[in-house]
Amino acid sequence: MVKLNTMAGVCLLLIATAAGADDQDEFRVKREAVFAFTEKPTVVRGDNQFVITFASQAYCDVSVVVENGDGRIVRHLAAGVLGENAPEPLQPHSLRQRIVWDGKDDRGAYLDPVAGHRVRVSLGLQPQYEKTLLWEPRLRMHQDTPGMAASPEGVYVYDGRVLDHVRLFSHEGEYVRTIYPFPADQVDKVQGLHWRPFPEDGAPQPLKEGFHQATLLSSGQNAGFDARLGIGIDAHNNDHGAVWGNAASMLAVRGKRLALGRLKLNRLATDGSSGGLDIHGPDIAFPISPQGNYRKTEPIPVPPRSAAFSPDGKTLYLTGYVHGHGSAASRDIVLINFYDWLPGVTRIDFANGAAAETFLGGMQIEDAGDDNQHFAAPSSVDVDPQGRIYVSDYANDRIQVYAPDGSHLKTIPSQRPAQVAVDQQTGQIYVFHWWLPQGKTNGGRPPTTGASVKKEQLGAFNQLSVLKSFDDPVETARYPLTLQAPPSRGSGYSYRAVYDSWAKSPTFWITSEWGRSDFLSRDKSPDASANLQLFQLQGDKVVLLRDFNEDARRQVQRVAWPEYSRQRLHVDPVRGHLYVAEGQSAVGKSTYTLLRVDPETEQVENVPLPFDAEDICFDSEGLAYLRSFYYVVRYDPVTWRETPWDYGEEHADLRTSSSRRGKTQATAQSVLRLPVEAAGLHHHGGMGVSPRGHLAVAVNNHVETEVSRKDIDDVAENVGGNAYVPPAWPGRVRYGEVHVFDRHGQLLHQDALPGAVQLDGIQIDRNDDLYALSSTTRILDGKPYFNDMTETLVKIKPGAGRFIGDSDKAVLPLSPERKPARPAELFNGLLGKGWLEGAEWFYGGLGFAGKNAGRSGGGCNCYNSRFALDYLGRSFAPSVGHHSVAVLDSNGNLILRIGRYGNVDSAGPDSQVPLGGDEVGLFYAPYVAVHTDRRLFIADPGNARIVSVRLDYHATEQVALEGE
Repeated sequence: MVKLNTMAGVCLLLIATAAGADDQDEFRVKREAVFAFTEKPTVVRGDNQFVITFASQAYCDVSVVVENGDGRIVRHLAAGVLGENAPEPLQPHSLRQRIVWDGKDDRGAYLDPVAGHRVRVSLGLQPQYEKTLLWEPRLRMHQDTPGMAASPEGVYVYDGRVLDHVRLFSHEGEYVRTIYPFPADQVDKVQGLHWRPFPEDGAPQPLKEGFHQATLLSSGQNAGFDARLGIGIDAHNNDHGAVWGNAASMLAVRGKRLALGRLKLNRLATDGSSGGLDIHGPDIAFPISPQGNYRKTEPIPVPPRSAAFSPDGKTLYLTGYVHGHGSAASRDIVLINFYDWLPGVTRIDFANGAAAETFLGGMQIEDAGDDNQHFAAPSSVDVDPQGRIYVSDYANDRIQVYAPDGSHLKTIPSQRPAQVAVDQQTGQIYVFHWWLPQGKTNGGRPPTTGASVKKEQLGAFNQLSVLKSFDDPVETARYPLTLQAPPSRGSGYSYRAVYDSWAKSPTFWITSEWGRSDFLSRDKSPDASANLQLFQLQGDKVVLLRDFNEDARRQVQRVAWPEYSRQRLHVDPVRGHLYVAEGQSAVGKSTYTLLRVDPETEQVENVPLPFDAEDICFDSEGLAYLRSFYYVVRYDPVTWRETPWDYGEEHADLRTSSSRRGKTQATAQSVLRLPVEAAGLHHHGGMGVSPRGHLAVAVNNHVETEVSRKDIDDVAENVGGNAYVPPAWPGRVRYGEVHVFDRHGQLLHQDALPGAVQLDGIQIDRNDDLYALSSTTRILDGKPYFNDMTETLVKIKPGAGRFIGDSDKAVLPLSPERKPARPAELFNGLLGKGWLEGAEWFYGGLGFAGKNAGRSGGGCNCYNSRFALDYLGRSFAPSVGHHSVAVLDSNGNLILRIGRYGNVDSAGPDSQVPLGGDEVGLFYAPYVAVHTDRRLFIADPGNARIVSVRLDYHATEQVALEGE
């Protein structure tokens, strides 16, 4: 924390200069770790006031509240670190404290009667892992069919979309453990990760790859790392990869080795390490110039979709190299039969890291053929216990078998074999038949004649045939397969299956691909919600044993992971419920159905909203505030009836989205109209309500600025005529603003944080002080924080200062003579080097600001972060790369950090991988919410869960209040 005086002139310069040499001090924990009273609390009643006194043994942190008989806090009096910078009303430089309470609650009403209440004084905030919420490992994430591989210990499943997951399930589909994210006790055994000590505490952390900095894998579209800069970058410069990309299109397991890859190979081990090998393997994708994708002129790498190990685990075979329009550019519209197959099989010496070499056939589209040295559409590969390689040559209606030296051993006729699998115990051959799209150059044709194929025709084609063995490949059984409908637009693999050779009875798992249109509407389309299904052969029948969708619906009331992995969290402080807002409409910008979680019972309930809201928050009376880009409406969250503003106005067609997907609208009797002309299709900077009911709202206001056609088409409406026109000054960058309203809807502070660029959260305390998570990156001792995708938490009084930047994007350029006479404090791609005049303190290295568009590339604020402020003025701010949450008091003193690196199997002292300390394991956790002195909730999409953290104290004393 750097304390800045708001006084102007020389005093400001001297203070800033003195503090500048000690910027790193803001990362130092300020409390002393001794938590004991030398004088227990006493309360003396006087005229219309109560005097509370106590003394602590050390300069630790304290919390002082008034509770009712049920333990609910009715007045939050004080909290913070004792010592030289103790926040008011605590006295600085004193272990003995005297606090005067006026007898009122948080809303300013007198408690009557006082009897039955008590004063609680607590020392030493002590967070502790409580439970995991909304955890369901069976949720689907990506439109591509998940990678699967069977082994004696169960079935490994990969799924991912920006965030990646490899999990082991039992043969019956029960969750066993997570392989990736790497377990906390194995991550240091993964060779090749990028480690560095963090400025926060000097502790080394593994650095994540890609623009999103959300993966430790280097194999896919979501990866990229610049060793010179020491940060993850957008290596592929690919919008598809940035938004939809993942690490793997294939997964293979043999023994302890696990192969994962898409563009490159990543080498893992089943214990969650890398098995003594460098995780980073060679390229496995092959570039082509596709025929079907008319927008792409540069070669596109085509990944493999099937892989199998040799019995000794030394050689990895790869095939299924198919390119379809859905896998390269989600917005292209082309004919469905425009798919390009690379008609070859490659192999890799798994341990030595050499590049993938062509083993069978060829890796050019033109290499297709129908003799024993060529393929038309090699769709899958498997290896039997003797090391023979089986390739399903789909378009040539055959299965080809080869020796490890590449010599042809046998041709097994089979109509349209989409996938072949060999039972590793019996040698039986299982052949899955379903429709796969084929490119014209491969000589492919649909399973029935005619130019088009109807779904019912495709369904009749879905079958499973069983062949006796390699020596006698006679068909012994054939079963019809009832599968989920194929996608309307996909990426080349309609279905994917894995045969489980180690199940008690013949068992296989199948899943369907999502096409782009299905993926975008997956929450409404049963077909698009396709997930893993477990089938078993029982006599002449195929029996469905388990549907992962049914597990997911029952557990978390949904079947697919939220778009953009966004889970903004909100707490109803009266009822204690957690509300989870996931991006559902307006390209992930708004939410029309909340998930309400009771943290006591863990019950999950879908809560439809009156309209699709861009953001929500709750006030101290438990009212819910919903906003669009232009309006805020108050509701009772029990009945969802309006609680009108005194200064509101009636409004019809209230909504955020104008698109066909997720459009939900309502008519409101009394809306609070925000002073915005045109918001643009962006995330706004949040909103928060103080204990007194004052509302702070951050907006994007494109007043007097040309808005792109796309923005106007995609937002609900262009309001116009009611916009605030901000003053310009040298160095002011548009378009962020903050406005503050009282509980009646009357404007209190206009443009309260002048010059604000993109914010990822705005909060307001009982004194009307503002706390903002600015997308700007902190400059410490004249040097930028090493990761320019991080953000900075600031505190400032409304209208007390302003942002100034030297960017050429400023409304008026900042001339050299107008620059503040002190080192710059902040920077990002929009502001340039910047200053926040009047700031009370800064704390950097937080969150993730996708809009920063710095050295990491990108520039999409769909990926963002949020902090939380409790009613004691304590900020809970996620430090995503550091795998922790920083807790600061209202004067910016760092109280402690919560969490450390860990995956979902770190879940308390009795879990598979206990961590010690607070037992909070985090991987990628950008969103938090807090219920003061009760719970902290942390959304950790990197582990696909929400962590509930109990907020307790090392020492607590209570004094009962008696009435007169």
